[in-house]
Amino acid sequence: TMIAGQTGIAGSTIIGRNVLMGGQVGIAGHLLIEDNVNIGAQSGITKNISKNKIVSGTPAVNLKTYLKQSIYLKNMVEKK
Repeated sequence: TMIAGQTGIAGSTIIGRNVLMGGQVGIAGHLLIEDNVNIGAQSGITKNISKNKIVSGTPAVNLKTYLKQSIYLKNMVEKK
């Protein structure tokens, strides 16, 4: 498991093996982050994350969902 700087992990949270966390991640208390999870930088973790997931955003969602949300938001802003 590798945890980048400025990451906050609240009490009683269990972190599994081979977890990668980008910088400035915030994790709420009493959660379970299972093995082989990747967490993107500046993500907010509010729920348990099951094995082999890649998440990003606040609140954290599946990476593909996060990327789609970003594209939709960008397009909405550009259309005005």
